[in-house]
Amino acid sequence: MQKLFYLLFDDVDSDGSRLREALAGRVVPVLRESGAEEISSFVNDDAVAAGSPICQSDPPIRAGLSFFWRMRRTAFRPRKRLVAS
Repeated sequence: MQKLFYLLFDDVDSDGSRLREALAGRVVPVLRESGAEEISSFVNDDAVAAGSPICQSDPPIRAGLSFFWRMRRTAFRPRKRLVAS
């Protein structure tokens, strides 16, 4: 089993609430149907308290997505389903 963690970069002015909705409503279900387990998402949106960032990047990190993926003979392919929808 592998643990995968993806960082999502976006413009500082992008809407974090829309990103959270997209992850929860579209990405997480595809990952779950594809066999991902213990899915966690972390989004920098209005619900996150303002504070001092630990590090800065340009464009900024707006979200993180982690999950466990059971190693199989087939590669991790949910990306194709996400792009197609």
